Amino acid sequence: MALVAAFNLGTQSEADQSIDKHSFWLNKTYPSEAFDGVMVGDSRLYRGFSPTRIEAKLPGVTLHNFGYSSARLTPDLLNAALAHLDPESATPFVVLALTAHSLTAPKQGSDNPHYDGFAQRNRATVWLSQRGAWISRKAWPAWIKDPTDGLLMARQGAGSVAYHESFDARGFVASVTTPKDPERALKSYRKLLTASPVQEARLVALASWVRETTSKGIRVIALVPPRTPAMRELERQAGGWSKEVVKARLKTAGAQWIDMPWTNLSSYDGSHLDPPSAERVSDQLGQALRPLLAR
Repeated sequence: MALVAAFNLGTQSEADQSIDKHSFWLNKTYPSEAFDGVMVGDSRLYRGFSPTRIEAKLPGVTLHNFGYSSARLTPDLLNAALAHLDPESATPFVVLALTAHSLTAPKQGSDNPHYDGFAQRNRATVWLSQRGAWISRKAWPAWIKDPTDGLLMARQGAGSVAYHESFDARGFVASVTTPKDPERALKSYRKLLTASPVQEARLVALASWVRETTSKGIRVIALVPPRTPAMRELERQAGGWSKEVVKARLKTAGAQWIDMPWTNLSSYDGSHLDPPSAERVSDQLGQALRPLLAR
């Protein structure tokens, strides 16, 4: 109970932005407005970076968190993110949240099944759902169930673990589990990355996309979301991940790079940041983006 109370207190600053879970995924995939910037990545992005807090450091700039569970940074997902940029923006930009998993290939199926499940919905029904609470409650669960919680817990062999979440209208989920275990995710990630490590072809394709996007006058900014030292080492050993290689390749293609170190942060499962840490890195990212966007 104390943990849940602390979680609620930690998310009160964004209470006015809080929405229900079904509306969250609708608004993320089909936002009703365009933005100066869009962030793209997996659950470390949407559970780790709050556009509301980042915007507070960037007066006049709007930002959307376009993160999905287990997302891979493929051209189709990245181009979908570009579609949410405001064509009238003076500073259009995309933030790439890179993880080892984001540059892997699936053993079977599509690259981004979580995103596909929302993006392939009938647009007319989506439109109705966004305008009728009863449709969101009744029809949306029948379309697609958010796999994040159940999949993550199943992968981590933690059936007794409970999520506590607050869903923000701008695509951010402040989350924590009861109980916390900073080693919970390591076993599943080791198995996942051993079976499907980082692929050179994926990095080549991403660099090509960066080169093409920046040639259109859209700024591309890349970063690695903070993760525990144990997870960082696991990604290097099991997944063949090298931040230095990825950083050099993307900078050569035209991306700007922001380093996000693991300093005074904590994770509730070894992969995702708890709410106070997510607030801290969001503030840090906002401060780092400000001089880049001013250039």
